[in-house]
Amino acid sequence: MPLNTKKCYFFVNYWEKLQSSVKSVKKQPLRLLAIFALAIIIFSFLVVMVYFASPKENFQVECLQVNEKDGNLLTVASNEQVVPLTVVLEVKDSNNKSVEGAKVTLSGGDAKDTGKTNEDGIAKLFLNATFPTGQKTIPFTVKVEKKGFERYTKHNFVLVVRA
Repeated sequence: MPLNTKKCYFFVNYWEKLQSSVKSVKKQPLRLLAIFALAIIIFSFLVVMVYFASPKENFQVECLQVNEKDGNLLTVASNEQVVPLTVVLEVKDSNNKSVEGAKVTLSGGDAKDTGKTNEDGIAKLFLNATFPTGQKTIPFTVKVEKKGFERYTKHNFVLVVRA
């Protein structure tokens, strides 16, 4: 008889545990839904982080001409105060392909112009630079921006020098 009592106790205990499990399964859909929602939020966060943390390309920027002269140096007469400038520059990516639609800003002294590169990666900017009294050079800084690329900034990109 003691053996049967043990078996009976085992089955009763098992039955109680089974009933408890069934009750918790009935509550489970809400828990599963909460876990699923949390998983979606975490996955979305990871996707956004990968997107923003992904490496961006670099620009290669070259000054082709200043006032129809090759290079980035323009020499003017020593008595000139206001110098009209036409600067042609080229923007390429790290694979040496032209970058279309990049925002290009050239600034120096009191002059500033902004433009966009065309399908060949060429931008043409027009400025009127004024020499401050006693100054012999005007250095110009170029900034290039486009989504998917690191922002490019170079000081002394163009130099205008009094002779």
